[in-house]
Amino acid sequence: MKSVNLANRDIFFYDRMLMQIPQGGALVRQCVFMLPALLQPGPVLQVTIERQGGVGWGTYFGVYDIDVVQNGPQTEIKITAQSSTALPVQGDYYCNLNVIGTPLTKPAQ
Repeated sequence: MKSVNLANRDIFFYDRMLMQIPQGGALVRQCVFMLPALLQPGPVLQVTIERQGGVGWGTYFGVYDIDVVQNGPQTEIKITAQSSTALPVQGDYYCNLNVIGTPLTKPAQ
């Protein structure tokens, strides 16, 4: 996970991850991002899903569940998406995640 320290002590995190097909079928994709521990409630998230090859290729996926859980020294963000056709879909899909959050501990200078 890449990050940039912001002037107000918040941190902007960003990354891209290949989504996995969970047990139960290829109409759903999931991925989990691990970040340093962030204050709750929060953080602010922006999520997009795209197929390998870029935006506009393949079937659209809609994000239907975002779980943000404090997991010891880390914040776990689990993204779940389903195809817009509600039918199994082949191919690789990626999740792009942007996060702004306040760390529980002061970031290193």
